[in-house]
Amino acid sequence: MTDQKEIWNDVWASSAYAQPLLRQSKAVYKLNALEQILDAPFEGFALDIGCGGGYVSAEISRRGARKVVGIDFSQSAIDLAIKHHSSETTSFRVADGCSGFLQHDEIGTFDRVFVLGVLEHNEHPEEILHQSMNALRSGGKLIVSTSNTHSVYHAQYLLFNALGIWPYGHLKHYSDAQLSKLLSDCGFIPDSSVILACNASPVHLSLLDRLTSILPRVGRYCLMVATKL
Repeated sequence: MTDQKEIWNDVWASSAYAQPLLRQSKAVYKLNALEQILDAPFEGFALDIGCGGGYVSAEISRRGARKVVGIDFSQSAIDLAIKHHSSETTSFRVADGCSGFLQHDEIGTFDRVFVLGVLEHNEHPEEILHQSMNALRSGGKLIVSTSNTHSVYHAQYLLFNALGIWPYGHLKHYSDAQLSKLLSDCGFIPDSSVILACNASPVHLSLLDRLTSILPRVGRYCLMVATKL
């Protein structure tokens, strides 16, 4: 994971990636979609694994969560999150979502665990899901988003990765069927999902993604909700 930490410390330290308006718009876009497939998505205590600069955590708190804890293994990301989004109900700390980061009094207490745009960067995503299972109370909800294999962005990733110029450390993208199987294999019960088109600025790939997203299961992101029994 050392290489991934170096990649993401550099990424979050760059002004191009960490643009507040871009990060905020992505957070709002995904959470608006979540409200369409999950009742009361922001109730109770929430854990945001791979919180980055804290934009999703802050938006979860704004929408009604009583307490939000954001973790990320990038010090650069957590520095941004603390600077811009810490509050009485939202806290951040450096931690690796693949290892035993939970404090003793946090185990089995979270109503919602968010893992948005994280699994595709990890060699062993099942470790993150195991930690998510430990964090959730019985009946709690896991909310996951990943890059979708059925999208023009996946084609771009395959090309750039083959050329050795992909900058964001992706290791694997998932179709909704593959993501559902992964969650099931880790003990979760998948409930619902939605495919989302890209919402970035209208560059050619974003426009093409939105056009092709009219096809079944095609689009930039797969967003899925699952339950811990």
